Order: sequence, then structure tokens, then C-alpha cells
Amino acid sequence: MTYPYGLKTNPYPSSPTPTEQDAKILGGTRHIEAKETITECISDLYKKITRKNSTDNDFRVITLVQDVGSGKTHLALHVKTLKTRQDIVTTYVDLSTISPKTNESIYNALIHGFSKELFSDLKQKFLMQMCDKAQRGDPLAKRALGYGIIDKLKGVTLKQKTEDIIYDKQACTKGIP
Repeated sequence: MTYPYGLKTNPYPSSPTPTEQDAKILGGTRHIEAKETITECISDLYKKITRKNSTDNDFRVITLVQDVGSGKTHLALHVKTLKTRQDIVTTYVDLSTISPKTNESIYNALIHGFSKELFSDLKQKFLMQMCDKAQRGDPLAKRALGYGIIDKLKGVTLKQKTEDIIYDKQACTKGIP
């Protein structure tokens, strides 16, 4: 049996990829120094983005490169679990597992790396913005929320209708999951 890169022994103490739960624990001077370097890098990137006229399309990638078995995956998963700034979202993707290496497959892997909580938060923010538009009289926003004359007659408010969608008490009529 051969291990990665033709090594004769397994360089990993247990399994090659730690779980996110395992990665929450980070020890060793080198790992702690590397974590500090990465968090400084994230802060520097954030400062550069805020100096220019940033758009919502800003996207940055930090790549970790080191020897086999040095703990890159453990460190990357640990950084993913850190509570950083609210407006910074991290994900982890093992690029070696992506095949074929197309833009679509890489983007798909990035999306799968995000937490379900992130998508739940995005859904809630999106629907609350839709509710605000509907409350200001936007007929398309009301229609997207499925708010009609029957709701108005029943005394259901736009906010109640939106919260029903957010908490899955009612499906939205225009395909918002």
C-alpha cells in the first residue's frame, strides 16, 4: 500500500481529514502562529476592501500551502469555525477533491462549504427586505410573498406573512425556498 506522494508510511496520526468538531481545537505553537497570520491576512484584506469603493461582489481567496501532513486542513477548518467579523464569511474547500476542475464545480464546492445557518440567515434577510418593500407599497414584493386580499381581510400583516415563510409555516408562492 502506498500513501500520498509515494510515502511509505501514513503521515496522518488518525484520519487525513479532521472533522469540523475536531478542528475547533487547535494546539501547537506553529498552528497558533499560522492562525494569527491568517486572521491578520483576513483583516488586511478587509481594510483594503473598505478603502476603495467596495461592491457586494468582492470576493477573496486565501490559499494554504505546506508539506503533506503539516496540518493545513486542520488549520483551514479551524479558521472556518472562528467567529470573525459579521460581514466576513469563510468556507473550506479541498481543491484536490474537485473533478473536473471547472468554474462551475469549484463554485459548487464553495457553496457546499458554507453552513446551513448562513443560508438560513440569508433567507431571513432577503425575506425581511422583501417585506419592507411590500410595506412601502411594492405590488411585486406583495405578490412574491403571496400576500393578497384574503390575507388583508383575515387581518394578517405583511410581517406575519413573511415570518410564516421564514419559519416554514407556509410556502412562498414564487419559489423562494
